[in-house]
Amino acid sequence: YSHKQKGVEERLSLIEDSILILPKIIIALIILIFAITQLQLYFASDAFLRSINYTHSQLVNEVFTQLSIVSMAIFLLIYNGKDKSNFSRILDYILIAEGIFLVFIGLKSDYDYSYFHGFTLKRLYGFAIVCWIIGTYALYAANYMKKLKNTLFISRLILFSCFVLIIVNLVNFDYLIYHVR
Repeated sequence: YSHKQKGVEERLSLIEDSILILPKIIIALIILIFAITQLQLYFASDAFLRSINYTHSQLVNEVFTQLSIVSMAIFLLIYNGKDKSNFSRILDYILIAEGIFLVFIGLKSDYDYSYFHGFTLKRLYGFAIVCWIIGTYALYAANYMKKLKNTLFISRLILFSCFVLIIVNLVNFDYLIYHVR
């Protein structure tokens, strides 16, 4: 009886460990299709955006918010994945690269808006969020490649988050908005 129960428990453990493989594959494919179809829009000039009745502000707000949320969803999939097979590790690396790619697209949209229209509090906090997300991915990727425990990652993430908050508080956003175009 215990031999059968142990076999069932092993199969359940295997299913539990690999349950996030399908969502990871789907997300990776969706982001790949997204990148192929949407890159032209995200690198479009103001003239092109006007020709399709789209404002730069609309584009930036939509891009930044959506990409930040999707990149954090990707991160949660990677972080909560328990399957350590080679396929899963390769898929995780692909998702990390795609997540960082999305964050950089969000950064570009935030930068473009700030370049054309100047700084706002919302944009400056957007830069801080992008820096935090990039740092989070970098810390996790380093932790993942070295196969370290997640507790080390969490402690480093807390320190990094405190660092970002300190920098945000040291940089005078009001001064930047007033003195920098």
